[in-house]
Amino acid sequence: MLLIVFGLSLLMTSSSGIDAAQQTTLAYNAARQQIENVRSFRGAPLANRVDAPLVGPMPQLAALNGGSGTLTIQDYRNTVKRVTVALRWRTGARGQPRQLSLTTLVGPGGVTP
Repeated sequence: MLLIVFGLSLLMTSSSGIDAAQQTTLAYNAARQQIENVRSFRGAPLANRVDAPLVGPMPQLAALNGGSGTLTIQDYRNTVKRVTVALRWRTGARGQPRQLSLTTLVGPGGVTP
């Protein structure tokens, strides 16, 4: 009987871990997509903004439990901007808060070397 209880406990823990990993993968893909959306404005001047709404449709973000995010664009050097995407969501049976942040540099051509 003890072995069955232990097995069920292990199964529930691994299921929770798999759900958390899937949610993190969705969040990472949503953040990457947002950075690509910004890079697609090749040659267009990027205005500085802090904690602005995300750009374009974000189906991956909608798939996250309570998913939300912000976009920050700041001067880095001359014509280069620092772009940061910060995402927040909840995962697991208790709705534990999670977050992920990706930062990249974007230049006039869309991507800096």
